[in-house]
Amino acid sequence: MDKKLTVIEAAKLLGVSKEAIYNRLRRGSLQSVVEDGVKYIVLTKTSLKESAPLRRNDTSAEHNAYIELLKTQLEEMKHKNEKLEADKERLIADKERMLIESKEKIEMIYKERDEQLKAILSLANRQITQTETPVPPSSFQNTPIPTPPVVHPFEEADVLEEEEIYQETSVCFETYSDWRDLRSYLKEKGFSKKEKQHISDTLSKKASQLNNVMDKNGTLFIKKGKKLKEILGDS
Repeated sequence: MDKKLTVIEAAKLLGVSKEAIYNRLRRGSLQSVVEDGVKYIVLTKTSLKESAPLRRNDTSAEHNAYIELLKTQLEEMKHKNEKLEADKERLIADKERMLIESKEKIEMIYKERDEQLKAILSLANRQITQTETPVPPSSFQNTPIPTPPVVHPFEEADVLEEEEIYQETSVCFETYSDWRDLRSYLKEKGFSKKEKQHISDTLSKKASQLNNVMDKNGTLFIKKGKKLKEILGDS
């Protein structure tokens, strides 16, 4: 008696996949009918007998394909593992090389510092030795005594800045409560260097003739409370 089974039922009965059932339908080794929109597989005694060897062949083919797939995946994993091992070895080698280079640099730095320290200590020892070495008195008998250099009294003042000169003169003559240093006055009023020189020269020439101007050892003072215009007007 013929059996009508759905595709899923036929696949379970024959022990194959649905795709295998559809393949057999395309090859014509199985028959099917459609009832109410549903496809049924018609199994007869003859088709059941013929399906037995086909099922073994289909299963064997599926197993072989699965085995081939596993072999391919295993080979790919093997290549990936080899690549990872190579990368690991390369990273280890790079790390060792960096450690060696760092060690050599540190040793070089400390070596240079040690050499510098030795040189400084050696120089310091030589200086101490030279300082502590006594000089025999006889060595001074025929040694001429050096003559101290003659320093002009105005040489140091010539190299001082204007601010320093003002500070020195203001300290020296701060006891003159009624007089003011001309240089500080001109600086406070913001005169240019040329203007200050001109005013100083003018008042210096007529200091002895003016009541509001005093020349003290080459330093000019003006009377407090007097404006420069009034002093110059008197001159």
